[in-house]
Amino acid sequence: HCGAMTLHMRDAPGDLRAFAELSGRADRLRLLHPEMHRDFFTRELQREDAPARDDGIPLDNLGLGASERVLLRLLGDPAAAALLRRWRLGGVLERVGAGYVDTASHLGFLVVPAYEPRALLAAGRVFQRIWLAATHEGIGLMPIAAPTLLVARLVRLAGAGFTAAERAEAAALQADLERMFPVSLQHQTGVLFRLAAAEPPPVPAPRRPVHAVLAVD
Repeated sequence: HCGAMTLHMRDAPGDLRAFAELSGRADRLRLLHPEMHRDFFTRELQREDAPARDDGIPLDNLGLGASERVLLRLLGDPAAAALLRRWRLGGVLERVGAGYVDTASHLGFLVVPAYEPRALLAAGRVFQRIWLAATHEGIGLMPIAAPTLLVARLVRLAGAGFTAAERAEAAALQADLERMFPVSLQHQTGVLFRLAAAEPPPVPAPRRPVHAVLAVD
């Protein structure tokens, strides 16, 4: 326990396999949703075909093979993503997302008791300490954002922008997460992450200065 937060860990092979499948489904939904697609490709990822930025994940740090890099490059085109979404395709995206969890030794979920600013800020500070401790011990930590982002959109935003089929899939993700962990995502949220033996990232990830992301009244 971390104050009112709770850290749950899983390492059973069956749990890791089940979560890998769930994570793959969540990545497909996230990358094909127009708004979440835009956020990922313009804010979270440093694309090879875009100007350099002072934030974002370098593509080299994702551990992708040549074919997966090509897929991600093609998926960066909103029109291509829209076609996959309309045709309800994109199964290959599930395999890519699941692959990140397949190599993990542990899965963690830091559960935040309430979806409100103070609790979320405190959770961010706790998660930062977990990440720093793992790095100090030579353990690779990777946040897994898609499942909780999709559930938050379903619960907090009434599934804004989801089709009926996508809303049903997001509800299934919520139910699966609540079966894996003692959590009620109707009222709580949290940070999912995986742990694995890993080499340091090949490219240092850039960071924004604090004043660019935090305003204090």
